[in-house]
Amino acid sequence: MDDDPAHKAFIDAIAEDPDDDTARLVYADWLEERGDPRAEYLRLEAELATSISGDRRKQAVGRMRQLRRRLEPQWLDRMTYEIILSDYLESTRSAAVKVVRQRTGLGLLEAVALVETHSCVIAWRRTRDEARNILWRLENEWDGRLWFESRFVGWREKGAVP
Repeated sequence: MDDDPAHKAFIDAIAEDPDDDTARLVYADWLEERGDPRAEYLRLEAELATSISGDRRKQAVGRMRQLRRRLEPQWLDRMTYEIILSDYLESTRSAAVKVVRQRTGLGLLEAVALVETHSCVIAWRRTRDEARNILWRLENEWDGRLWFESRFVGWREKGAVP
């Protein structure tokens, strides 16, 4: 299916503007018509890019983890992600600033300003596995005091070295 010209056209459209969910959702519809489980994965990613929170966010993240086990690693490896500090407890604000400074190299004032957005990017253009490893390390280190997530941002060219 990935050799289908329509498939390539969808990938190219998504790569052209990864912040626009329209092409991704149309691609998801096309995949669903073909019984492809990647459709649900793409829809969940689009949903997570919105401001869903609480139990719904946890359900979506959990379902994506389940789907990853069924998806082709080559397809997932072509996707690139950002790592986001998505939330923190007010009592851990200084820890959030510390993480942002460590991960981005920003100065104190810039890091404080970024943390105040409550959704700041701390790593860019990572493969799925790199993003998963970074998330695992951060989640273990901060153990529920800071919350992190990954967000799809684009596609690598087929065969490109990360």
